[in-house]
Amino acid sequence: MQVFYSTKMYTLAVNVLGADLQKCLHPLVHFITTCLQPGFLASCPYFGGEVFVTGGLGALLADMPQANASASCKGPGANKPCCFCDIHKTSIADIPVDWRTVWTAKNRNVVQVTMDQMKDMSATQRSQTQTESGILYQPENPVYHPNLHFDPIIQVQCGY
Repeated sequence: MQVFYSTKMYTLAVNVLGADLQKCLHPLVHFITTCLQPGFLASCPYFGGEVFVTGGLGALLADMPQANASASCKGPGANKPCCFCDIHKTSIADIPVDWRTVWTAKNRNVVQVTMDQMKDMSATQRSQTQTESGILYQPENPVYHPNLHFDPIIQVQCGY
């Protein structure tokens, strides 16, 4: 048996006027979770037979509003506006040089639990929770698909 490793990355550019990134991702996430992540055998004459192919979503690059929306981050209007941490906006100017001592990371599980809790809240309670936590309620966000191996908090990047 021969084993070959390949590190190829392909970029998919989506630039549709008036469309948001999440709507464009729905069919792609379905393809990734049903075909690429589980993997499949493909005929490859170059290697003299069949090869096992697998893949996934590595990162998303978007402008600030789309990056925040994709990571389910409320953004500047929240008390905790950063999509990566839980630092309150009034404390941002007072962050010590060794900021790691006060930094608490958000992660996919925290966001998912908060969104699950917001599901049964009234609109007023949900709005208040979004402002307090910085987590935007989006139950249909495709990057939080339960079968997608992707952490939007880390893998959504803001491009300029």
